[in-house]
Amino acid sequence: MLPKILISCNIDEKIPAHRLHFAYAEALYGAGCLPIVAPAPLAPAEEALAELAAAQLAQADGLLLTGGGDMECWRFGEESQGLATDIEPRRDAWELALCAEARRRRLPILGICRGHQLINVSYGGTLAEDISLLGLPSDAHRKEPYTTLHHTVLVHDARLAATLGCAVGDEVGVNTMHHQAIGRVGEGLIAAATTADGLVEAVVGDGAAFVVGVQWHPEHLRDTEAGRALFDAFAAACGRA
Repeated sequence: MLPKILISCNIDEKIPAHRLHFAYAEALYGAGCLPIVAPAPLAPAEEALAELAAAQLAQADGLLLTGGGDMECWRFGEESQGLATDIEPRRDAWELALCAEARRRRLPILGICRGHQLINVSYGGTLAEDISLLGLPSDAHRKEPYTTLHHTVLVHDARLAATLGCAVGDEVGVNTMHHQAIGRVGEGLIAAATTADGLVEAVVGDGAAFVVGVQWHPEHLRDTEAGRALFDAFAAACGRA
């Protein structure tokens, strides 16, 4: 039986619609998984989302937290400097509920870009509202297209290295499309890869469960060894869940 993966998605108030780039589903199909899209419930109070998250994840073998807009700063204990964009408060609440429930169930979790940042917040970490607050140009990590390897990350952790099919100390080429970044790493997470300019580009959980967050977009890099290896490792972990 193919592992079933719950996927979060964007809320687009302008259409209005829930949105999900097809690359996420294609990457999961390519790794032998069945994607299940889990749009954020718009009506219930935030307090009711935990029960709905539990019901959603009861049918899943893993959780994929996707890319998108910025999180509200108060959710990680910071005061906004007015630098956040495309804020989706309901999505924040829903994905934090999903992440908490997946952690409770010890389900494999993969976070991509925003999802990487959300995992860190779920573990009590912080974000830089804009990388300019870390001394970098705001657009330094906003590079198109997604299919181009714009910089490398240095891999520090053995579990991440195994997940990406490389070795500790290797540099892996990645794409980049973000203006926020991890600040303080959450308790229970390890900073597993960094950039030359000092950003934490990957985290892994320090426990037995598969918990991986990457700041780049591997769903657009399925033709690279690291891109395939990451989704294959996630699929394998979900198959064991």
